[in-house]
Amino acid sequence: MNKNNNIATIYHDRHDQLKLLAGSPAKAEFLSKCIYWWQISKYKIKNSDHIWFTRTTDELAAGASLSESSVGRYLRDFSDKGLIEKRVIKRFSRKHDQDIACLHIRITNKLLALLKTKKPSATNQKPSDKEKSHSKNLQQFDDTPS
Repeated sequence: MNKNNNIATIYHDRHDQLKLLAGSPAKAEFLSKCIYWWQISKYKIKNSDHIWFTRTTDELAAGASLSESSVGRYLRDFSDKGLIEKRVIKRFSRKHDQDIACLHIRITNKLLALLKTKKPSATNQKPSDKEKSHSKNLQQFDDTPS
């Protein structure tokens, strides 16, 4: 499989490019995690054709080993640079038995273009044998030494 189709950046040369875009290694790692969470999502919000992923700020912080305040700063910075779009939408939570504000994030076409990647193919198109992988969005590349 071709590693250029995988946009998660932590393990290959795109990570250096992501460090330049994000402004620091810590921000680049967090942005890479956001890219990963977006890649594996199938979630769409009302009145949007884009794929989004949703997490609470504390879930993002725990998943990235960051403080909630750092997550907030990083997301504001990425949004200001046009690398992500974020929306806060109230949804009912069974866990909390009430409406809670949920953060919805998507990777923008601008970031995809800066990383020189293709948007995930439409789900109604059947991938060729060459394009098939474990992910519905992207091919996977495993260069882990045996």
